[in-house]
Amino acid sequence: MIKRKTNTSSNIKTFIEGGAVFTLLETSTKKHAAFSTERDPKDLRDLIPVRAKVKGNSFQRIGTIGQKGYFRGTGKFEFEIFKLFWEGLKMFYVQTNIEFWNPCKCYRCGRLLTDPTSIALGIGPGCKEVIHGTQF
Repeated sequence: MIKRKTNTSSNIKTFIEGGAVFTLLETSTKKHAAFSTERDPKDLRDLIPVRAKVKGNSFQRIGTIGQKGYFRGTGKFEFEIFKLFWEGLKMFYVQTNIEFWNPCKCYRCGRLLTDPTSIALGIGPGCKEVIHGTQF
């Protein structure tokens, strides 16, 4: 399996600038969640909203990174795994039980892939089924 990882300082820079899309995989449970950060240029409070892919393909807001780097949000799995990852990044510590995956596009249809298995294969489950006739 291909692990799409980046270094800590580039992760922090991407979060602060906003516009990041990424997946975090909790290795012991194999649970994963996709996230996006997007800074609003009209918001003068200098907050960074964090959204998670909760249902289907829509991203919903789960919290905010504040001016001093504190992350506040709701208490779901998506919140917990992001909070753990963010706290580690702030202290330049990479958790061994969390993998950071950069998304890629499906080579067949061009949709954004956020599932680690799909990222590793380069193809989404629907396109794989069309090509190979099987689901994974």
